[in-house]
Amino acid sequence: MDSYSNILSESDFTNDFVFLGFADSLANIGQAQDAFQVGAAKIGAKWEKATDCSGQSLSLNVEVRTPKEEWTEGQVGYTSIQACTLKEENSNSDFKANDKIWNEYLDASNFEGGFWRWWPETGSPIGTAHDYLLAASFSSIEEYGRARDGRVAAMLAGTRPDEIHDCDTARLYKSTNIRYVSPSED
Repeated sequence: MDSYSNILSESDFTNDFVFLGFADSLANIGQAQDAFQVGAAKIGAKWEKATDCSGQSLSLNVEVRTPKEEWTEGQVGYTSIQACTLKEENSNSDFKANDKIWNEYLDASNFEGGFWRWWPETGSPIGTAHDYLLAASFSSIEEYGRARDGRVAAMLAGTRPDEIHDCDTARLYKSTNIRYVSPSED
């Protein structure tokens, strides 16, 4: 994921890019990391020619909404990310019902992207102040703008569903799917 030009977020994110990898379980991520360690010197030398990576961390990825369009290798899109914390009166048991309400709202507004919660895991900063990151995918910046316009209109009309969390300002990043391996290819 490389940063889409947004001068205001440079103070929050000093990375030139973020490399994301996904697996169906933390055990499978561990298996991939074990395999990487075997070839780490060779792979690491190539990687270090391209970047100065400051570290790694794991996140537990929970898909809230599957994107309508299946991901393809080389696909370019945009991802908004917000740091969110559950409101004091809410708990994890409120997600299922709230996600259903929000997915119905998103269906009615013709939103085609996906939503994920990324819960901090191993390697995340100890002082992480948020409960999770909320990531949403968009096919274009225009689609992102339409979604934001729709939320503002629904908020002003009093038809926007209630949130069970408080989130900071969304940041928008260009994302490129550089490699795609479907579960059937494993």
